[in-house]
Amino acid sequence: MKITRAYQFRLYPTHEQEILIHKTFGCTRFLYNQMLDEKKKNVTLSKFDLFKKIPEYMEKYPFLSEVDSCSLRSSITDMMVGYERFLNKNGRIS
Repeated sequence: MKITRAYQFRLYPTHEQEILIHKTFGCTRFLYNQMLDEKKKNVTLSKFDLFKKIPEYMEKYPFLSEVDSCSLRSSITDMMVGYERFLNKNGRIS
């Protein structure tokens, strides 16, 4: 018999951590929209082509370098998944 347990935690970030969390959310949302615009202009771009554009955007918009680059790459991956689903008219998770 398999027993499954769950633990629930409540996190209380410090004021500096809250600021960083909000910056991260804002930067990922900004980059998501910018890369979606790039993808709409040039549909042949792949996810890896968009990854290569991150340093250009970091130079153009210095606030992007304040957050973790993994979250920026993750926003591009999420954008590509949503774009592919939209084109395929498939809302299901694959």
